[in-house]
Parts: sequence; C-alpha cells; structure tokens
Amino acid sequence: MLKRNLPILIHAQGLHWTHQRLLGLASQLCMLAVAVIIVTSIIITLGERRLQEDWATQRYAELQAVGGLMADRISFQQFRTQMLAQSEVLEDYLETPTTRKQAYLTKKWQVMVNNVPPLLGIALFDTKGRFVFATTDEFGQESLPPSLLGSSRNMGDHEIYTSPLEFTPIDGILEPYLYQLAWLEKEGHQIQGYLVTYNSVSKMVNSIKPAFSSQKAPLMMIDTQGLLYSGAKEKPEISRFPRVLGDSLKQSYPALWRKIAMSNFGQFHGEDATFVYLKIELVTQYETRREYFLISYVRSGKISSMAQYLNYCRRTAHSIRRTRHSINSPISFGSALKTV
Repeated sequence: MLKRNLPILIHAQGLHWTHQRLLGLASQLCMLAVAVIIVTSIIITLGERRLQEDWATQRYAELQAVGGLMADRISFQQFRTQMLAQSEVLEDYLETPTTRKQAYLTKKWQVMVNNVPPLLGIALFDTKGRFVFATTDEFGQESLPPSLLGSSRNMGDHEIYTSPLEFTPIDGILEPYLYQLAWLEKEGHQIQGYLVTYNSVSKMVNSIKPAFSSQKAPLMMIDTQGLLYSGAKEKPEISRFPRVLGDSLKQSYPALWRKIAMSNFGQFHGEDATFVYLKIELVTQYETRREYFLISYVRSGKISSMAQYLNYCRRTAHSIRRTRHSINSPISFGSALKTV
C-alpha cells in the first residue's frame, strides 16, 4: 500500500528561535570570546613576567661578575702604582734629581701610559704635596690635599690611597677617573715625595663589559648620590634616564632612585622597562668605602618580542615533531604506498 510521506510536524510546530533567545546566544558567545581573550592575556602576561624574572636573574649575575672584575682591576692598579713607586728609575731620580733623569723617567712613564689604555697619566709631587712634573697636563698642577700628606694620613707604609671618582675634561669630553697615591719613603719613614697615577673609569668599564651576554646590553654606573659616571647616551632608550655624565638620577627618575637607595640590590618594574641594580664596593680603606651602583635594564617591548619569538619557536618545533612522527609512522607510510 502506498503511503503519503507527510512531515512529522507542521511548519508552525518546528524549531523556532525567538529574538530573546538569539540575543542570549549572542551574549553568551561574546562572553566566551571575552573570557578567551582574558585567559590568553593572562597567559601572555605570566609568560612575559617569567621572562622578566629569568632575564633579571641572568643580568644580576652578570652585574656581580662586572663588579668583581672592577674591584680586581682597581686592586691591580694599586699593585701597579706600588711597583712604579718602588722602581729603581724613580729612586735614582729622587736621590739626585736632574733634568736628564727627569726626562728619562718621563719617557719611561709615557711608554707605559701609551700601552695601558685605562692609565691616563702619572705625576710626581714633592714632600709638601706640590706638583713637580707629569706625563700629561690634563689634570692640572694643583697641590695634593693636606689630609694625604705626611703624618696626617691614616694608612700604612705600603698602602695605596684610592680617591673617589671625579671628572676632568680631556679633549673636550668629560672623563670620569680616579687617582691612586703612593707615599715615597726612605728607610726611617722619611717622606721623599708622592707618586700619583690617574686611571680612566669609562675605559675600565668598557674593557669589562664583554662579561655581559650581549655587547649592546646597557650598563650604567652611579654613585651613592645618584650621579652618573658611566653609560651615558645622547639618545637614551629611557627618556627619564640621565643623558650626560654628571647628571643626577635622583632628579631625572625619582621613583627608580628611591628604590635603589633603599637596598643594595633588586629590581624595579617601570612603565617602559625593567631595571636591575647592584651596589658594589670598589675599595675599602681606613673606614672609608668607595661604593657605587651598577644598573642595567631591558625595555618592556623587547620582553614582548622575546615572548612572541619563543612562542613561534615552540610552535615551529611542535610542527617539526608532528611532521617527523607522521613520516616515521607505519600507517602513514602504508597510506603513502597506496597512493603511489
């Protein structure tokens, strides 16, 4: 018997979406999309923060290495100053000073200055601290501070005095330097004069900077008052960072300086960069410490770029593993034979 194929439900009885249901479904989809965006943003933020922590840990270790190398260099400079003070050529000049001996001694010193880039000059002062002669005129001919002369000193016979960092213009450029002083004594502690060596801080830092993982990584050095002694740039990546040597971080970036002044090491997460800082002690002498801060930073944009690059590398590695697995799979190999 033939039967008519009639619809089970008439059109009015079919599935019908009201306007409210459509709006509800649309709102749920929107909420789901917002939730996916929020979760993705949280994952990216956590990944970037993990990268920041990893970078800060690595850079902090590098700052420690740089600080240790700087202290070692200054110790070696003290040893070099002591050797110069005990040289036979200088002792011969002090016994019987003549113009010929002075010229010969100056020539010897100049050879050393030419072959040691951080060594800027060598000078000799008399028993009253007055200038006698030097390999350069860049540091002037002023007398030594009275506190370093004769019985006023608080150091031992063979100790070397290391000054705080100072500035002097050399060839029109402000040069940060420190000087080291040796007392020239005869037997019986009779003062014959004073030997002073001048050492460039910027050249010393530049020679040590290869200890960083990246040659382009920023490295700044400031004192405990916030003055910049190394690492100035004409166009700094951070607008609030000092542009020239001698400028104050305390004035240009107060929030960062407050964080640095409160501790010996740590991190500071700014709006446009993450900073890592470390206090170093270059030398300790008769209750006087020469303490400074080393600072490095990475821009926030670079952290995001690093995160995107790592995600791309992970996806690429995953795709390569899947491709290798499909090639080495027996099923895929048999399917390939069938297609051939």
